[in-house]
Formats: sequence, structure tokens, C-alpha cells
Amino acid sequence: MLGKLDRAEYYAKLRADINTYYVEKFVENGELKIKTQTGYLLPLAFKMLEGELYHKAVSELKANIAQNDYTLTTGFVGAGALNTTLSSVGLDDEAYSLLLQTRDPSWLYSVRQGATTVWERWNSYTIENGFGKVDMNSFNHYAYGAVTEWMFASLAGIKPMEEHPGFEKFILAPTPDTREFIPEDQERITSVNAEFESPRGLIKSAWCYENGEFVYKVTVPENTEATVFFPLLSDKKSVNVNGLDFAEFNIENGKIIFNLGAGEYVIK
Repeated sequence: MLGKLDRAEYYAKLRADINTYYVEKFVENGELKIKTQTGYLLPLAFKMLEGELYHKAVSELKANIAQNDYTLTTGFVGAGALNTTLSSVGLDDEAYSLLLQTRDPSWLYSVRQGATTVWERWNSYTIENGFGKVDMNSFNHYAYGAVTEWMFASLAGIKPMEEHPGFEKFILAPTPDTREFIPEDQERITSVNAEFESPRGLIKSAWCYENGEFVYKVTVPENTEATVFFPLLSDKKSVNVNGLDFAEFNIENGKIIFNLGAGEYVIK
């Protein structure tokens, strides 16, 4: 992207060497040795696994989350990559269930204990027992708060395009909550409303259900263009934009894909 082809070649080789070493060190008999949520997340997040090993890691990560009753077992390293990685490997349902968990350990457990920032420990303070150990008890710990990146990028669907820096062109790809299994004490998310102040102006992305129909409302700033990935949640194979049937689109992987210039739109 920067035109530095010699450095690109160097880092491509370095990456290949690291991947080879990782597999030699941490894979045995076709399986990852470290079977924790973070142990699965890191090689998946950095795209270090291929073929059957990749599919097995995704399957085992999904099972691990279910076995832990949809609570987190990640710390400083894993939590920041947790939901983003889950969505990247097709586990959006698990990401939703972790986000909405209220039992310890979880983001919302801290909120229910009075948190207004993100804490170093999931139980840095509890209503029942007060403060935890002061030697590791930060009350402003962004690594865990990185889940908000996933909320903007997946729930609301606002994503940059690497080849068009500064949001000159960007992606709008909302992922609605379509979980078939919803853990106890959780409810389905039925609406999202997000705004992002990009370098080129305010991007708005909001969705809800109106009379059972998925409705997506967006604002694309001046001098920008958005590629929309509209989820197909029914049998229809068309899209309506501001009351008019949209003619130029493609359908891939359950999404209607089309481009929008600057403006405000209601998409159904």
C-alpha cells in the first residue's frame, strides 16, 4: 500500500517464518496445545492457521465459550481481540452472547457493580465485597474496552477501507442479532443507533425492525462513498432505498451489496 515493495517482501517472509515456528511450537497431533479462549483467539486473529487446523480451532473456540456458559475467560491480551475475531470467523452469535452476559466475568457484570469505565479486573469492585486487591486494580483499562470497536464495526457495521484511508470510501455492514440460542437472562438486540465522526464527516448507522421488517437508516458524508452490505433476513432478493427499488446490486453470502454516494437513506 505504501509502495515499499522491498520491505513488503521482507515482512512477508518474516510472517511466513513466524507462522512456521508457531505451528512447530504450539501445534501437536493436528491440534493447538493451548486450549483456552486466548489460545484459540490469537492464531485466528493473526490468520496463522489454515485448512483443517483452522476449522478445528474455530469449532473448539465455539465449544469453549459454550462450556464456560457464555462468560469470558480472557485477560489483557485476549479480551481486546475477542469479539472482533469471533465475527471474523463466523461466530457472531457467540460474540453477541458474550457482550450481553451479566454474570461474572463479563463486561456487563462490571456495569452492574457500578462501573462507568472499564476495569482491570472483571470484579475490581463488587457491591457485595467492595474493592479488590490494590496491587492490580486499575479502573481505566482500555484493553477490555476495545469491545467497542466490535460494536461499531459489527453491530453498527461502520468499517474503514484500507485502500481508501480517512474514510474517503468505507463499508456499512450491520450484523443483526439473529441468534437461535439465547443464554438465560439475555434478550435479543432489536435496534442499534451509532454515529462516528470520521475525518470526512459524520457517519450514521442505525437499524431496527418495523412491522417485522429490517430497516436500515444511514448517513453518508459529503465527498465520500459507502459500500453497503445489507443483510438478507427474508426470502426477498431486492432492496428498496428511500422508497425506490434499487437496481444495481450484487448478492453474496446472504448480503445485498451496493454503493451509495453522499446523502441520507432509509433502506428496506
